[in-house]
Amino acid sequence: MLQIRLFGKPQVICDGTDITPELGNKGCALLCILFLRGGDYYAREKLAAYLWPDSAASAAKYNLRYTLWKIKKSTDIGEGGRSLIKLDREYCCIDRAYDYICDLQTIDEIDPETRSADELKRACDAFGGELLEGYYFNHCEDLNELILSQRIYYEKRKNRLLMKAAELYEQRDMLPEAVGILERVMEYEPYNEQLALRLISSECFVDNKKLVTGQLSMEEWSKIGIAATALSQTDIRVDDNPSLSVAEMNAKCRRLENL
Repeated sequence: MLQIRLFGKPQVICDGTDITPELGNKGCALLCILFLRGGDYYAREKLAAYLWPDSAASAAKYNLRYTLWKIKKSTDIGEGGRSLIKLDREYCCIDRAYDYICDLQTIDEIDPETRSADELKRACDAFGGELLEGYYFNHCEDLNELILSQRIYYEKRKNRLLMKAAELYEQRDMLPEAVGILERVMEYEPYNEQLALRLISSECFVDNKKLVTGQLSMEEWSKIGIAATALSQTDIRVDDNPSLSVAEMNAKCRRLENL
């Protein structure tokens, strides 16, 4: 089994062995580009231009061939078996029939309209950080722009999944879970009006749709005022690290002043 992590610090593990150092940063970036392609073929000439723009065309093609060879060598399954990457002279792509798990593909395949709140929350926990976290390639402006744009795209996608999970928790009257998720989104979108309405709705037990339309009774307006006042006086701290232990949480809380 091949496990590929592209969010956070990239890591590629084949049958329990970490092969990330063998692939190098350009190898991980190449895998990322191909997974972003969604299994479709990608022109090798374009890949070479992305990854080695300051090299001569012949040198860039050689570097690409060598990087593809390293990936195939590390992921080939037996003699004549499958490899993670399918190749011909001009194109290459990810072989979807290969036995692998990739966090980026898993997140891409999540349909928020058909998944439960728990499934959506677990999918968001798969975001171990930014896409190719810490990666920056000198003299590769097009590649850096691609990575940056995809980081923004997946951050927005994560927030959409979290908002849908909060909505589903609200429908099941699991308000503490809904508030907890909304607080996670607040870390990334502190001025999101929709998020603020969701938090107030969960705090005062008034239907979010009524808040949006403004069709409220005097009693509901009073509840909203109390909830908004309580939230405005609340110091909300968020740590979205999915692997945070209780001991680590306690240690962080002790370092906070006036907690």
